[in-house]
Amino acid sequence: MPDRVSTALDTLAESVMIMDARGRIMLVNESFKHLHREADKVAIGQKISNLKWLNAGYENSGTDAPWDQVLQNKKSVARQSLKIPKGFNGERELRVNASPIFDGYDKFRGCMVSMQDVTDLLDAVSQIQVQNKKLHRLANFDHLTGLLNRRAFFDKGDRCFAEYQESGKPLACVMCDIDKFKRINDNHGHSSGDEAIRAVTDFLKDMVRSSDLV
Repeated sequence: MPDRVSTALDTLAESVMIMDARGRIMLVNESFKHLHREADKVAIGQKISNLKWLNAGYENSGTDAPWDQVLQNKKSVARQSLKIPKGFNGERELRVNASPIFDGYDKFRGCMVSMQDVTDLLDAVSQIQVQNKKLHRLANFDHLTGLLNRRAFFDKGDRCFAEYQESGKPLACVMCDIDKFKRINDNHGHSSGDEAIRAVTDFLKDMVRSSDLV
């Protein structure tokens, strides 16, 4: 492998591996060597099948590794997921692309594999989803009781009312109040008033069906 090719591939953030038509490794770039604690021990001429840490993610999946698919079918494979266990920073999630290499005479000479580490990206997406759920709850539910707030109740209630009007099904609306609630606050303090509200709303939540709105 020409030095200029190796030098160019070392500048890439993606991990790159090139192998010949018999599945022997011809080159790995610097990023590849940081995928796993054993990645920097990969020897030129070593069979890809000998890299247990790399093939482990496909052993029980029922799917051939992308490089094996290319070596067999001589067709590109794109965006396959691969989990690398016990790496430098724990399990890593990769997106793998593999492409056949042909020479100037259209003879199949091997395979090039690129691997993008998307672990941090997936973690960020997961955190965003968690935050979105929190924001949705803040926007739609009362923080004290966990019940729908006024805006969310009327939004869901309008749709529910329209649906039942169209279907002709009976629909009930029950309104209730806590008698002498001001006296609880005045005599026992607002924290006791909050506890009274929670007790009543917990009772209501236990009594209604999942399809009901409170």
